[in-house]
Amino acid sequence: MKQILVDTDILIDHLTTKEKESYLMKLMLRYDCFTTVINATEVYEFAGITNKIYADQMLYGFKVLGIHSRYADKIAEIIENSKKNIKIWNLRDAIVVMMAIQNRLVLATFNEEKYLNYNNVKILKIKK
Repeated sequence: MKQILVDTDILIDHLTTKEKESYLMKLMLRYDCFTTVINATEVYEFAGITNKIYADQMLYGFKVLGIHSRYADKIAEIIENSKKNIKIWNLRDAIVVMMAIQNRLVLATFNEEKYLNYNNVKILKIKK
């Protein structure tokens, strides 16, 4: 089964969708899904204390990747080698990209545009 890293936008969509089957559910049927501690933190921040149980239930089905100290130089390298050598970069995005690349995962997102400046990241764009 192909492995993907699911971005926060798809996770939050799952929590807010009124559809019978969310995009996340469709992905989980086709892929082995991972996310990062960054994405999980953003989900918990979005859910708040009141809805924490829903975030817990959703993230239970994921392998949540942590950030090891050996990744620090890789994050800097990704920023340095971005396609347009962007001067204004987003550390959060660079960390997510690094984790996708280092773990050989395709990054699934609704918002591929924010990752287009980073080299070597494979993106699975999900159309809403």
